[in-house]
Amino acid sequence: MPRASSWVRAVWWDQCLRLLAGGVAVSGEVPTGPAVVVANHSSHADTAVLSAVLGRRAPVLVVAAGDYWKGWRGWLAREVVGILPIARERGFAALQESAGEHLRAGGVVVIFPEGTRRVDDEVGRFRAGAARLAAATEVGLVPVGVRGTRQLFGKGRRLPRLDAPLTVPLAVRIGATVMPEPGRDAAEVSGHLREQVRELLRAEPPADRPSAAWEWAQTRLAGGRGVAFTFGWAFAEGLAFPAVAELGVLPVALAHGRRAVPAVAAAVAGSVGGVAANWTLARVGVRVPWPLTTPQMHAEARAALREDVRIALQDQRWNGIPVKVYARSAGELGVPLRRLVPAVAVARGSRIVPIGVAMMVAGALTRRRMRVAYGAALTVSGIGWAIGLERVVRRWKPDR
Repeated sequence: MPRASSWVRAVWWDQCLRLLAGGVAVSGEVPTGPAVVVANHSSHADTAVLSAVLGRRAPVLVVAAGDYWKGWRGWLAREVVGILPIARERGFAALQESAGEHLRAGGVVVIFPEGTRRVDDEVGRFRAGAARLAAATEVGLVPVGVRGTRQLFGKGRRLPRLDAPLTVPLAVRIGATVMPEPGRDAAEVSGHLREQVRELLRAEPPADRPSAAWEWAQTRLAGGRGVAFTFGWAFAEGLAFPAVAELGVLPVALAHGRRAVPAVAAAVAGSVGGVAANWTLARVGVRVPWPLTTPQMHAEARAALREDVRIALQDQRWNGIPVKVYARSAGELGVPLRRLVPAVAVARGSRIVPIGVAMMVAGALTRRRMRVAYGAALTVSGIGWAIGLERVVRRWKPDR
């Protein structure tokens, strides 16, 4: 597996786990070179967790039974999840052939020596395949204890339990590397590894660490800085910026909850100010660019403004036409500023304030999870906004 593919997969799983379960707390040294990782197994989520933790430092493949991952499942396992299906009937020979090649290339192979997912907190008997593989390829064995995945997505469940991590957080403890000794019985090594994994699971779980994005937002978007940020973002939207004002409110509201009230108010003021500035420039013949708009949008805005300014701005809240189109069109049409500004203030406030309050409530209710999932939440929101923008632009194309 290419190192870049493993890194991308690790980042993907890390962000998903941050959103679904508040992230994974990690302790111990992540292996960077060829190694066989042995871990307890109680959930399909173990694969995602270990890929997220290990995949940034080295290419990672997770061994699984080939009879389960067949057809489209096999393709999904290999290409998307990072699973290495091994045929049971060929046993160790198949494992050594496929996983050995990956190890010789400097990768990490994850094996669950229990052979199946446990339905309790015990660690089952370890089979000897992992120890034999490490001895044959002369790489170290790394014991790992994985906690919380059974409660999140245990055997028999169709969907994850999103409330489970609040009581049993996801955590990974990485033990010391065990180098294979020539002539030592593989079953004896497996028993030793099993005891090490049990000790790792009995230890106090590592504390989760806030994400760097969260810590940045706690200082850079707090108080007056958050107010200036939302005001500037909304002002830019009123001029030419293609991103909506609410997208600028989101990072402040999620990070600071009800303390973001001044920032929400600032977004309304910034939007009104941006529209007024755009109108002023249009009146003197300066045409500010309006990217990601269509002639259909311009025609609709002009027709609505000629008919009734107040109703035109009310319709703008949900019709997908950017407010900058109305601002510049109003200036070019000679709509009086005393009529435009009150209509903009009411229309923009009636949209930005409710959405901002909803964001603040979401930030307050999910604060514990946001500490580690903040960056992922913003990323998903940005992707969702981009998809919505593409659909809006397509809707207003002349050839629709």
